[in-house]
Amino acid sequence: MPPADSASRAGAMPEASGDSSSRTSGRFSASNIQKTTMSDGTIGILIFLGISGVVAAVTHWFYRWFIIACLLSAFVATLLFQIAAFLHLGYLEPFFPIAVAVGGSISFVIALVVGKVVRRFRRGLS
Repeated sequence: MPPADSASRAGAMPEASGDSSSRTSGRFSASNIQKTTMSDGTIGILIFLGISGVVAAVTHWFYRWFIIACLLSAFVATLLFQIAAFLHLGYLEPFFPIAVAVGGSISFVIALVVGKVVRRFRRGLS
């Protein structure tokens, strides 16, 4: 048996009629909003960016040499992320060497940017 109201179907918009109240009453109801969730890949990227940013800030705060701090930050951030991925998955991913190379490169660029910000912030404090 078909539903009595065509707007009661999931995701269906109410049909337009001459009455303006019927056109707008169900247009933005909670049943018409599609719920989206982030995938594991998106969450992984956000975690990687967070780890890289925090490690870069801490490393640049305590190390005076800029390039050494960037290299150390890239290494530590990539290592921490790979450990977190291993703990999450339960095994070492098959493309581990490629992930380390790409992750280290991205983390190094993040360390360069964060290092400049930390350096300017520290100059402002002195």
